[in-house]
Amino acid sequence: AEADAVAERLDAVESTVGADYRQVLAELDGLRRTREQLREQLRAARNAVDELGQRRVALEAKRNRTAEQRDEAVRERDTATEGFRHLALRTFPDDAGIELTLSSADDAAATREAARAVAAALPDETFTETAISTALNALIETVHACRDTLSGRADLQPETEGRVHELTATVDGVRVGAHRLHTILREDAERSRGDITAAERELFDKTLTGDIRRQLAERIRQANEMVDAMNARLQRVRTASRVAVKLVWEVNPELPAGTRDARDLLLKTPGRRSDGDTESLHRFFRERIEQAKADNTASSWQEQLARVFDYTAWHRFVVKLDRADGRGWQPLTKKLHGALSGGEKAIALHLPLFAAVAAHYQSVPEAPRLILLDEVFVGVDSDNRGQVFDLLTSLDLDLMLTSDHEWGAYRELPGIAVHQLITGDVPGGASGASGGSDVDDAVTTARFVWTGAGWEDGES
Repeated sequence: AEADAVAERLDAVESTVGADYRQVLAELDGLRRTREQLREQLRAARNAVDELGQRRVALEAKRNRTAEQRDEAVRERDTATEGFRHLALRTFPDDAGIELTLSSADDAAATREAARAVAAALPDETFTETAISTALNALIETVHACRDTLSGRADLQPETEGRVHELTATVDGVRVGAHRLHTILREDAERSRGDITAAERELFDKTLTGDIRRQLAERIRQANEMVDAMNARLQRVRTASRVAVKLVWEVNPELPAGTRDARDLLLKTPGRRSDGDTESLHRFFRERIEQAKADNTASSWQEQLARVFDYTAWHRFVVKLDRADGRGWQPLTKKLHGALSGGEKAIALHLPLFAAVAAHYQSVPEAPRLILLDEVFVGVDSDNRGQVFDLLTSLDLDLMLTSDHEWGAYRELPGIAVHQLITGDVPGGASGASGGSDVDDAVTTARFVWTGAGWEDGES
């Protein structure tokens, strides 16, 4: 009954409330959901605030670091600017071959603009670590090579300050750069060349008309006569195939073109030379002196002259071969030598060497004219051996030969002593108290003498 009464009351209330009440309830539900959403948003916002706070701290730290880096970069820029200004106002522009209008009155901005112009004027590869290291090594080597040479004229002073390497030199108490040093040395050389031209001309005139010219001409003539005499002897030796050898003493074709003309003019007596001939000789010897200076092979004036007047350096020897085939005398090349027989090869190689030895001994006539030959003339037939021995005899060489087949019995050889080695068991060895063999192993010789006509007893 109570329940029924309550239900009736509920129905009455609900009928009284109506739609507005239900709407309020729905709004309350919506507000509760909104409240929960706002609570979630608040938690998210608080988390975002915490994250932003942490990010702010990180950005402030980064800002501080960036400010420090900026300040350091500014200091480096200012230091580099001052360093570049220091170099630009000294020797760097001339040494680098760059034109700069920078002055001490220009500010930092103008200095940096000048630096940009320098960077644009130089190739990009100039600034690589490899290029810088290579250039620095070349500079160090050049300074080391030139310091002693220039010690009497300039004091080289390579300096290093940080990453900057600068070369300066002190000349006559004034500090100059590499470019200015080069200019000074070039001017010195030009002035020196002008100063000695008159002295050179006087010296050459005396040289080319006095004793030195006569001695040079005489020595060249004597050398030609010696070569002709040697060839007269060499041409007495012809192989069975009619091969002959001779020497040619000629002006070296690798030397300057004027060498041959200068040599010919030098052989002329002064009275037969024209003014043009004398001027040609002057020019030739001046060029040789300049070449000696450039080659750095002679330090003093006397050494330069000795090298210039070394007539042996003007010439070379060429071995020529005549095979009696109508081609005449041909230079003995590797190809031609390879086409010869074994005996002809030996002849072609031995004869020039014998002539050279004999010519060498002529400078000291009283010396022994000794020549030693091992396994002499292997591959050369007997007729040619006789001719070679005849050549050696005419060259007055003292021979000592070894061979297991050669006895030297040639009519062209006026005399030779032969010692034949004899080995084997020789009776007569003492046994002694300890007992031993009745023979000794021994080596002895048997001596024979060839007189040019026959053999005689070696003891006579």
